[in-house]
Amino acid sequence: MDEATFLTLRRGDSHISEFDNASEPAPSLLGQMIKLNRILMEINEVNERTVTGLANGVTLEDAVKETSRNLDDWHDALPDYMHYTPANLTRYASQGLGRLFVAVYLGYYHFGQLLYYQFLHEDCHSSVPSRHFYANKRKAHAANLCDVVYSANSTPGCQVLYNMVGHILVIASTV
Repeated sequence: MDEATFLTLRRGDSHISEFDNASEPAPSLLGQMIKLNRILMEINEVNERTVTGLANGVTLEDAVKETSRNLDDWHDALPDYMHYTPANLTRYASQGLGRLFVAVYLGYYHFGQLLYYQFLHEDCHSSVPSRHFYANKRKAHAANLCDVVYSANSTPGCQVLYNMVGHILVIASTV
């Protein structure tokens, strides 16, 4: 059940079972956050293996490629109305879900930053053939994250005023 439908429910509603029996429930922002957090676990595992020296060269390339594909596949599988666009931002804001929509994309772009951060200096990981490609993806995620924050702060009902945003903006600014 999507958030807009959930927010319309009232105590004693008798039609709740209609949603439970839906063959394909409408995607929800919270459901997408859960999927993204599963990918974050993969990213953390890749980074842990890199730091401990268990992944380098081909091993690192394969791990980053697979996790990057999972992140891209998550994004590509979203319905159009869940993609980050100014129109969708405005639509979610009008439903009272602007901050939640922004949080999904802050997560998405930040998780990309975490995956590709080790390629920030393209001369490191010289044994990874795609290091320049990943460095560019890192830069794109950082730029998109900043765009989301700026757009959110200029759209009523979407402002992101919590500490973690400052942290991820600092990471984005290292590009």
